[in-house]
Order: sequence, then structure tokens, then C-alpha cells
Amino acid sequence: MRIISFALLLIFALSFLLRSEQTNSVQNTSTGQYYSDMGVKHLFFGQPDSAVFYFDLSLKNNYETTDLYNNLGIAYTEIGEYNKAVDILQKGITLYPRQPQLYNNIGKALNFLDEHNKAIDFLSKAVEIEKLNPEAYLNLGNSYFGKKEYEKALNCFTKSYQANAEYFDALYNIGVTLYFMKEYDKSISKQEELIQNSPDYANAYYMIAMAYNKKNEENKALNYVAKSAERLSPLAISDLFGDDDGSETVVRDNIKKYGNNRKYSDLYFYLGTVFENEDDIYGTIRCYEKAIEIDPYYKLAYYRMAHVYYKKGEIAKSIECFLKTIEIDPNSLEALNDLGLVYHNSGNIEKAIYYYKLAIETNPDEYLSYYNMGIVYSKLGDYVSGIKYYELAILKNPNDSDSYCELANCYYSKKEFKAANENYIKSAKLGNATAQDACKKLKLKW
Repeated sequence: MRIISFALLLIFALSFLLRSEQTNSVQNTSTGQYYSDMGVKHLFFGQPDSAVFYFDLSLKNNYETTDLYNNLGIAYTEIGEYNKAVDILQKGITLYPRQPQLYNNIGKALNFLDEHNKAIDFLSKAVEIEKLNPEAYLNLGNSYFGKKEYEKALNCFTKSYQANAEYFDALYNIGVTLYFMKEYDKSISKQEELIQNSPDYANAYYMIAMAYNKKNEENKALNYVAKSAERLSPLAISDLFGDDDGSETVVRDNIKKYGNNRKYSDLYFYLGTVFENEDDIYGTIRCYEKAIEIDPYYKLAYYRMAHVYYKKGEIAKSIECFLKTIEIDPNSLEALNDLGLVYHNSGNIEKAIYYYKLAIETNPDEYLSYYNMGIVYSKLGDYVSGIKYYELAILKNPNDSDSYCELANCYYSKKEFKAANENYIKSAKLGNATAQDACKKLKLKW
């Protein structure tokens, strides 16, 4: 087996927060919140470049919150702009010095820069603020691991697992660390404990295989590589594909060992996701195309490839892949909504509305499609239509605070202040920070 880098073997933790607090005027707040929410959606769908664009717009609209700085730092980290991640998270810490997730994520970015001593300072602060923070202890362990101080790393990973007994990434990293300490039997024992608790934790099988390989128990090692590959472990897939050039001979040999064509198309697909996470666009597209070559109806490969092309700025190819996804599955709500979003962001409002409406027809009970329609119309200044669709979104999901808040914004823009106030209050009662801030500025009780 080939040696895999420790950065690929270890699990890194980041804090990804989907909701934000709010500052500034009601209108600027709404705009900043909108761009922040758009950034979160792009980050969630694996488009960190686009997420950075929207988070920057949010900052330009004077929208400064803990979550925004945190999410922008995460987005920069995901695209490999680690120094920018450090800078933006440092600004967040200056404004919000008691927020542990900012210290956690700046430590994570510094680990990627191999600045482990600096990372240790920030991550130590994170666990000082929040003593039972499993993510911070995990990343602190990664810092010591990077320095090859395995005893300290093991101590941190153990504290992470003790802080949350269901935090299996920490247990996995304990096993990895024991492997590097050449405690192969103990490493196997920890990964087996993990598998008992989480049978589909694919990389655990791979680490057991590596330990057996070191013990010269080749048959057991191959058995666990196969189990790992069956669960589509990126580490096993990387090993199965042989050298970095993806040797076709190695690939064909491994088809015979590890499964039929359908499984093999899955291997290509999941190898594509590995390349995508590493921002290797060429490798990503090559693998997704190979999966489609084996299985021409591989809907998820088309869907992911659409996102990759969108990230590249090749909008026509992105649209083509979304359309192919919809051709295979006309009821794909995600593809219909995402295609609507692509058209919306490209300025083709007519087609954006068309696909959002198709999404509604496909699943009339899904509130998000109505919400998206409301966003389109409200951004066009058609507040009557915006109100209609936000009300439909609320009908489908009465607990969605964002819909009430956007509905209030529409009424506010129409100068129907009573209706606006009523909906700000409803949104605030559901915990929406934007609406709560608006209520404070408008002196409304909720």
C-alpha cells in the first residue's frame, strides 16, 4: 500500500454555523443578511468560491457578526486561501474575543499552513473559553500531530472523545495516532471500537488494513481494504487506484478484486469528490465523466459536475449538467431549485422563475421553492408577488423564521408598517436574529 499523508488520514473539525446575528439599519441589515444567507447556501452546496463572493458583499453592507466572520474564514480555508482565512478570523476575534469557534477555525487554518505553534495558541484559547469543546480539542490534537508530538496529540484526541462520546472523529484520530506511534494492536483495537459504534465509518477499516499491513498480515490487510472500498472510503479508493496517474491496469485489476461495474462507477464518483474537496477541477471532472461513462444514468455524478462547472464559471456546461440530471430524474427537487438559482444569479430571471415553478409542481409541499420565488420577486421590486410566495412558504412551514422576516421586509418596502411589524414580531419569536434586531430598532416587543 502507498503511504498516505497525515493530512488526509486525520479528520479536521470546523464550526459551520447556518444562522447569523444582525446589526445596522433594518434595510442594510436585510441586505447583509440576504447575502450572508446566500453565502451559507453556496458553502453548504460545496461552492466555497461563490460563498466568499456573497460573504464579502455582506461585509460591504456593514453586516458584521460572529457567524459571518466564521463562515468567511471557513470558505477561505476550503478554497485553500489559508492566509486570508487567518486574516478574516483574526478580525472576527478582535470584534468578538469570546467566541470559541473563531479560535477553533483560525487554528485549523494555521494547521494547514504548518504553523502549528501559532495554531496551538489559538486552539488553547478555544478550550479555555469552552472547556468541553470536542472540535477544538480535535484540532489541537492535529496541531501536536503535525509537530509529531504524538503523546500530546493522543491526549487531546482523548479529551475530545471524552467531551462527546459520540464524536467518532476523535476516536478515529486516536487510532491513527496510535498507528504512527507503532502501537499497531492498540490502533486496531480503537478502530474496531469505532466500527462497533459506527459500522459505516469507512476509513476505520482502511486504518485497520494499514496496521495489519505493518504487521505483515497481508490477507487481513487486503480483507479490510476491500471492506473499506465497499463503504467507499476515499483513502481506500486512492489506494485502489494505484499511482497518482490513475493507471488503467491497476484499475482493471481492482475491478476484478473489488466488485462489478456499478460499484466501480461509485468508486470513480467518490474519488471525484476527493478531488473536488482538494479543488482539483480537472481530476474531479475526469472522475465524474468516467462514472457517467460506466453508468450513463448516474444522476448524482451529473449533479455534482454541474456544481463544479458553476464553480469554474462555465455556466453553460453547468446548466447542461443540471438539465441532464433533470432528464434522468424529472422530480429532482435539488436540481430544479439549483438550476433556478444558477439562472437567477446569471440574470435570467424568466428561466429562474420557470424552474422554481417546476420545483413547486414537483413537490408542492416543499417550502424552500416558494421562498426562492419570493426572493426573486422581492429583489425585482415586485413586492406583491413576493408577499404571495412568502405567505405560501409560511403555509408549508409555519416555523420558518426567514420567511416571516422576508415577508416583513416586503411590507416594509410597501410602507405597510403595521403588517411589517406583525411579521417582524412573528419572526423574532421564532428566534430570527435579523427580525429581533429590527424589533429593537423599531421598538417592538416580541
